[in-house]
Amino acid sequence: MSGGEQLRDYLPVTEAARHLADLAMARADIGIVNICSGRPVSVRRLVEGWIAEKGWTITPNFGHYPYPDHEPMAFWGDGRKLASCGKRLAPGRQSDLRSALVPAG
Repeated sequence: MSGGEQLRDYLPVTEAARHLADLAMARADIGIVNICSGRPVSVRRLVEGWIAEKGWTITPNFGHYPYPDHEPMAFWGDGRKLASCGKRLAPGRQSDLRSALVPAG
């Protein structure tokens, strides 16, 4: 892989789905919303975290491939509008949808 210093915005698919469902069920025209974490994370840190979390015994070959010329080194979302939308959604809908989308346990 590359050196892994690229900064990206990662969001678990269950969380992205929850946000999409909450926004779709909103009783208001909220407009365009960036569904993101709003927190930059290096690709290297993400991969190292997965390895540690899973207890894997692999060692990534950081720096084997060059950084692609066609990708920016850093980009992530601005989650301010998403955060403010959570406060404006219809009462009760967020918890209903979360329980339906996120498995218990």
